[in-house]
Amino acid sequence: NPNDATQLSSVNTNNWIGLLDGLVVLTNTTTSPTYYTVPSFDVFSMAGTSDQAGLMAAAIQQVQGRYPNGKFIGAGDFLAAQALSDQSPWLNLATTDQLNYGVSDSAYEAVPAQLLVRLRADSLGSGITTNGVGIIQFTGSDAYDYVLQGSTNLVDWQDLSTNHPVQGIITVPPDIGERRYYRTRLLP
Repeated sequence: NPNDATQLSSVNTNNWIGLLDGLVVLTNTTTSPTYYTVPSFDVFSMAGTSDQAGLMAAAIQQVQGRYPNGKFIGAGDFLAAQALSDQSPWLNLATTDQLNYGVSDSAYEAVPAQLLVRLRADSLGSGITTNGVGIIQFTGSDAYDYVLQGSTNLVDWQDLSTNHPVQGIITVPPDIGERRYYRTRLLP
């Protein structure tokens, strides 16, 4: 994604309705599509208050609930919500002819393509053992800086260091202190 990651929403946002609001959607309007007809579409701007936006947001949240801890891992994980594409509430999919001839790839992909460029993956932490020594690492983009934070109670967080990932990895230094919990935050 060429967009500035600091301006993108986390893929684990709670504001899917807000992200859907204003997106351009296509609705197929060919009444009796055939193999020889080019499908026609009306173009709309989706309102976050629409039933369709509510259905899409609910579908994304349902897919998200299947991930560990209810968190997407990659920025594209939300694409598994079929209401965004081949089961879009904006498309007329009522007949076999509509399914086969009345919809185009651009209609299926209109919403996912617009959402994907608005999202970024979260930095994820993991513990590994190297030569018998436990190490904590976080993922991140090499193009940005992250602040490493530590806490003993998951409530009070202290900035420990500013880090620039190397090949997508931030390693927590072993001498960082006696904190038990760590997290990273993308710096603006």
